[in-house]
Amino acid sequence: MATITIAGAESYAPVAYIPRVYVQARPNWESEWQWRPYVYALQASQQASPQGSYAVLAYDYGTILREDRLGFREYWPIALNGWYVRLIIDNGWSDTLPIIWVGYVVDEEDDGGRQTFRAVGLEHFLETRIAHSWTRDGQIDRALKFNETGARGQGLIGNAYAPTTQDETLTYPSSLVFGGKARWTNLDIIKYLISRALADSPVPWLLSGLDDDGSPMSNATHMLADRYEVHDLYGMTVREALDRLIDRRLGVGWRVRTTPEGYAYIEPFSMFDSNYHVGDWRKHILPNESLTELALDGLLDIEPRIRFSDLNRWDKVIVRGGPIYSTATWCAIPAADEYAPLKPDWPDALEQDYQNAADDDERRSERFETVYCRFRVPQDWDWTMGGHALVPTIEEDGTCNFAVPGVAHWPGHVFERELPIPSNKETGLTVDRDDLRRPMLFCFEPESQTYQLLDRLIVDDQEYPTPFYFSDRELAFTIRPRINHLFASLHWTPPEGATDIEPVIAYDSLYLTAMVETDARLSVQVNLQDAASRVLYIDVPDAVAWYVVPGTVIDVQGADKVEHEGGFLRNDVARLHAIASFAAAWYGKSRQTIDLTIKTLSISHPVGSLIVAASSGGYTIPIRTAVTSREWDFVHGTTRIKTGFDELRFKDLVT
Repeated sequence: MATITIAGAESYAPVAYIPRVYVQARPNWESEWQWRPYVYALQASQQASPQGSYAVLAYDYGTILREDRLGFREYWPIALNGWYVRLIIDNGWSDTLPIIWVGYVVDEEDDGGRQTFRAVGLEHFLETRIAHSWTRDGQIDRALKFNETGARGQGLIGNAYAPTTQDETLTYPSSLVFGGKARWTNLDIIKYLISRALADSPVPWLLSGLDDDGSPMSNATHMLADRYEVHDLYGMTVREALDRLIDRRLGVGWRVRTTPEGYAYIEPFSMFDSNYHVGDWRKHILPNESLTELALDGLLDIEPRIRFSDLNRWDKVIVRGGPIYSTATWCAIPAADEYAPLKPDWPDALEQDYQNAADDDERRSERFETVYCRFRVPQDWDWTMGGHALVPTIEEDGTCNFAVPGVAHWPGHVFERELPIPSNKETGLTVDRDDLRRPMLFCFEPESQTYQLLDRLIVDDQEYPTPFYFSDRELAFTIRPRINHLFASLHWTPPEGATDIEPVIAYDSLYLTAMVETDARLSVQVNLQDAASRVLYIDVPDAVAWYVVPGTVIDVQGADKVEHEGGFLRNDVARLHAIASFAAAWYGKSRQTIDLTIKTLSISHPVGSLIVAASSGGYTIPIRTAVTSREWDFVHGTTRIKTGFDELRFKDLVT
């Protein structure tokens, strides 16, 4: 049998036939390891999560002639269920025997002469349920989310608290807990789970890739420290939570690694082969630090199977965001060309019946609800205000071109219930900047010659607060005054004794500042090939834009209207650019998976390393995928190495 050499991250020397795999066991984690000379390893597998590692062991009992004995002897069954086991190989050249697998025996099968034991990897001990929330006030049994979404999906609100003194009444003063305003990173949450949920684990857990002060040191932990997300992990197992926090679809995987000193490490690793950075965007994609190449020249004891696939080949990437929301001012004055139009929305005959009603009680009936009170945007409106378009044309690079109006379809649109402007509403001693202002409905009050908000309307020292509500089906609204004809000034003069309330405001002096969702949506395109036969669409619905049309009234101050100069208050197109660039970088390179069988036992290419390429006869095949599985068949003396990758969730890579 030939000796082979495979260059790897942890082994550069030849790995020849390994004559023996030793099995050690101990009843609990703190005990000394005991050699079990007649327990044989049949199979073992190291897996990257979400797959689980396993091993199969065997022990023969009865009247047996052992290989190291001179005569037959009676051997009884042994007890290994509930014991920790580890496999050590004698590679024939190293003074320190490598530990290749550590796990826990979970079941046994006895066929009357042979006991077969199945062991699982230490990830078995990550099945602890997250049943509590740890706060600065102590442990509580209420589900708390890590971070919260800001107003209309804009940013995150943190709820992490970092103890600063040793006087804090917490079990682990150096770890974050709930009860503050700091934002949790995915790395912070992992530390929290290890220090809290795994505090009573029989196996001591640590996180790999950290400096002595707990700061990120490896590329993978840097990427985790760069992610701020909302997570609801209550009730999950720690393993389920880790799969969500360290998601291969977001470019980072993880495995379990143990050390001779007795620690189990959760070890994240990058799924990328190189560094990707997009302009001034704050996110980095960092490469795997264990990059290896597979040289196949002259190797007889190796069976590589490389899977080529066009499923991940695309000619064009289009990243589509959410809608563009435009804020404008509508006016009921027919000649007010500088604003978008409003028109009364009640029949003339119904208005006449209202005026002829017997008294105000009849006028307050539901039949007359719309008279002088309901207004809508006309269906022939061209989606402009004062010559400025509300709907842009979207260029390939994501530019919103308002000089070339986009297509608008009138039906189905409604007024939004908020403006894209913070309210700065004071709540106690703080200012709640997450609240957005409500739409603004105002009028011109002739007596004082001022503009006034309807919900604070005052005429001749008389208060007439008038609420309003939007239609759920069209661009329309209805006001709810004390009585409808309060807004019929200049349009109806009630006869003597016809009403107890005189008209004070003309309904066609109403102005509305509101926001509407347009039919345009943010979009960025990147061409990967000249032909665009296959187009990948990546939807990021929470990436939106808030646009204010020039001249929009955003406040009233006495006889003056405060107008906005126009422009974007929010535009998430930079996020789309970053996602498009990441997608182009990912799909711009071919990636293959490899299934490699070595006809000997090998410790090269550990799980979590990344095979960049395989070469033979001067021909190089790009692989660029991480090792996700390493399996040993100790009976036949073979090693199987498999790589894999997941389709990335690009919309979540950049948050």
